[in-house]
Amino acid sequence: MKELVTELKLEKDNFAEDLRLESSMWKKKVQQLLEQMSQLREKRKQRIEENQSLSLQNLEQQEQLWMLEKAEEWDQHAEDRHNILEIMEREHETMRCTLVHNQELTDQLALLQDAFHRLSSEKEELASILHSEQQVKKYLRKLDQQEEKLEEWKEVVELNHQGA
Repeated sequence: MKELVTELKLEKDNFAEDLRLESSMWKKKVQQLLEQMSQLREKRKQRIEENQSLSLQNLEQQEQLWMLEKAEEWDQHAEDRHNILEIMEREHETMRCTLVHNQELTDQLALLQDAFHRLSSEKEELASILHSEQQVKKYLRKLDQQEEKLEEWKEVVELNHQGA
């Protein structure tokens, strides 16, 4: 019985150490995910700000285009209009790329949020396992107490046996 108790104690200690290590690992992973989410949110915010700036530039360019069209009616600055149109096309392509990149960042954020939720679920599972281990510890303590009582009874029986 002592050997069984000793084995149970060793298993309990190993299990507790494994849980501590695993809990530490998950805490680090959750922290990393939270940092990545924060970085992605900041990038997303910057992209939205860039989009607003590009929208303003687009409006300015549209105004310039209108002015060029008027100038063309008067047959002036045709070359300038052509250059501005090329610039607008390049900036339009830049805006399109920025929007695509924003969507990619949004998708990454969604993936990180999913991972965060999975980690939260796993954390709950670990808490459940820890609770179970605590129950096992209580049981082992009771077992230790019973073993001590058994030893006391053995001593009493031996003393009675020797006295008889």
